[in-house]
Amino acid sequence: MFRRIIIICQTVFFLFSSSAIADDGFKLWLENYQKKLDGVIEPAILEAALSDLELSEKTIKLSQKQPEQHVLFWNYLGITVNDTRIKEALAFKNKHKKTIKKIEKKYGIDGDYLVALHALETDLGKNTGTFPLTQTLATMAYSSENRKKFFEAQLTALLKSYERKILPLDITGSWAGAFGYFQFMPSTYVMYGTDEDKDKKIDLFSYNDAFGSAANYLLKIGLKKNEPCLVEVKIPSLFKWENLKNKEIHSVKKWKTMGISFVHKEKNINENLEASLLMPEGYKGPSFLAFDNFNVLKKWNKSNYYVISVCELVKGIKGMPRLEKKRFRNKSMSKDKIIMIQKKLFEMGLYDENEIDGIIGDKTRKALQKAQFELGIPADGYPTDELLEIWDLNDKRNN
Repeated sequence: MFRRIIIICQTVFFLFSSSAIADDGFKLWLENYQKKLDGVIEPAILEAALSDLELSEKTIKLSQKQPEQHVLFWNYLGITVNDTRIKEALAFKNKHKKTIKKIEKKYGIDGDYLVALHALETDLGKNTGTFPLTQTLATMAYSSENRKKFFEAQLTALLKSYERKILPLDITGSWAGAFGYFQFMPSTYVMYGTDEDKDKKIDLFSYNDAFGSAANYLLKIGLKKNEPCLVEVKIPSLFKWENLKNKEIHSVKKWKTMGISFVHKEKNINENLEASLLMPEGYKGPSFLAFDNFNVLKKWNKSNYYVISVCELVKGIKGMPRLEKKRFRNKSMSKDKIIMIQKKLFEMGLYDENEIDGIIGDKTRKALQKAQFELGIPADGYPTDELLEIWDLNDKRNN
C-alpha cells in the first residue's frame, strides 16, 4: 500500500514537472517570438494579445491524435454526404438565395460549391470552433514539429489583423487555428477576405463577407463555373493498366477509346476536357474521372476523400445522380500495415524514407502504382493485404 502511494506521488510529480518544463519552454519561445515583432506590431497589441498567454494542452493532444486505421471511404462519405445533409443544404440555399445569387454574379462561382464547402467545414455554421485563436496558434507554432514556421506566420497574420482592428481579440476557431463559416486560416483571410457589405470590416461570421471571401478564394485558385469536377465511370474488366504507366491524364475522348464509360448520362461534357482516373478504394471500388476543378479544390483541402465529398454534395444539391454504394471494400487497413507497405516501397527505391507516416496520400499511391506495374497486377495505387502477401511470398522465394 505504502509503495503504491509512493508510485502515485512519483507519477503526479512527473506529470507536474513535465507540465512545468513545457510551460517554461513555451514562455521562452513566446519571449523570442515577441522580440521578432519589435517594430512590426504595435506594443499595445502584443501586450493585449500575448500577455499571460498559456500553452493549450488540449490543442497539443488534438494535433498529435492520429487515426490508427485507414478510414474507409464509405464511412467517410456516409458522414459527409447523406440525405440529411443534402436536405439541410437545400434549405440553407433557399434561405440565403439572394446573398448566394449576388455572390455568384459578382465572382462567377457556382453557389452550390459555396454551400457544399460551408456544410463540410462548419455544418452550415453550427460548428465554427470554440478554441481561443491566439492561444491555439501560439501553441501550434511552439509545439508543431514540421510546421512551426507556418503557424508562426499565421499567428503574425492574426496579430496584424488585431492591429488593423478588423478582428476582435477574443475570436475563436478550430483547434488548428482556422475560423469563420469557411474555416479560413489568418493568412488566407488577409489575402482573400472581402468586405462585401462595405462596413470596413471583413467578418467571416457574416454571410455576405464569408461567401464573398470564399468565392474570391475559389476564383483566385482557378475554379471554373461551367466545367465538371468529378464524373463516376466504369472500368472494363480487360482494362489495359499500362495506359496509366506513362501518362495519367487523358481527354474524355481518349478515356472512352480505352473502354472507360460513364455510369450516368452526363450532359454537356466536353470530350476534349482532360481528366485523370481516380480510384479511392482501388479498381474494385467506385471510379471517377477527376477534372481540373477537382485539382483546384485540392488547394482548399488536399484530401481526395474531402474533395470527392464536395463534388458529391454539389451533385446532391443540384439533384443530379449521386454515387451509389454498389461496389466497396469492407476491410480497413491498420496504420502499422500501411507503414509496412511504405517501408517496402522505400526498400524498392520508390519512396522517401522521411515520408513514412502510415498515411495513404498521393505520394504513397503513385509509388504503389509503380510497384504494382512491376508485379503485373492492376495498378490502382490502393494498399491491400494481398499486396503484402505477394511481397512476402516473393521475398521467401528469393531467400
